[in-house]
Amino acid sequence: MAKYKGEISQASIDRKKKEGRGEKEGSHYLPWLTIQDVPSKGLSHTVKGWTTGGREHHLLSNGELHCFYFFDWSESIIDIREQYPLSLATTQEIAEQMKVPHPVHPQSKHPIVMTTDFLLTVCLGGQITYQAHTFKYASALNVTNMRTAEKLEIERLYWQIKGVDWNIITERQLPMNLIQTVGIVHDSRDLNQYNLSQNEIKDITAWLTPRVQRQDKPLRHITSECDTSLGLDPASSLRIAYHLIATRKWRIDMNIPLEPGNILILQN
Repeated sequence: MAKYKGEISQASIDRKKKEGRGEKEGSHYLPWLTIQDVPSKGLSHTVKGWTTGGREHHLLSNGELHCFYFFDWSESIIDIREQYPLSLATTQEIAEQMKVPHPVHPQSKHPIVMTTDFLLTVCLGGQITYQAHTFKYASALNVTNMRTAEKLEIERLYWQIKGVDWNIITERQLPMNLIQTVGIVHDSRDLNQYNLSQNEIKDITAWLTPRVQRQDKPLRHITSECDTSLGLDPASSLRIAYHLIATRKWRIDMNIPLEPGNILILQN
């Protein structure tokens, strides 16, 4: 659960509800918290999601960003809702039953709307299920930190009541090679930001693909040759190569670090 920046009051909670935060799905979803709502040490991120049709996601730590890249690459996940709000009435009731204090804002002492880092919609075998995930750095799960344990238990019981699987993810569980590869190509999925026509994209793809398939030169050498041959701005062809990976038109082993100075091995 994130720390809040600024004072929490019933009015601020009502305002977020009026804005529809946490209520919709897909490209229309608005997270309960944005990067403007929490203290930042330069570790928060906004990223446009592939799964959610380009919606801007608000990720409050590097760890959350890494989880997001992992989820956004998955073909079984069809929606990613970050900073998902939990019903305040329900979490207060759970805290009361546990006989522990409910989280409150340190200044106003007003109860805080707790959030889960990610609520995923998953489609497997044509069946839709939901999964809730909270990211914590392993160091934050010190057994002596009882207050963290209490808040996590409130969250766990909340999702148990809802019948939704919930778990904690730490950096130790994440496939970092895959995540780093997704991070490299992530911005290149949407080509609208680049000054390239559809014909240019087709020409670059047709030029690159057979030469990359030969596996005799590093990727950067091939893309530089393509830029020169087709009269393109430097790095234009490398962006298209990343786009082809991001859209799975070129399939590679995502668990092998992507380094343009190396030969790229295509699996298709």
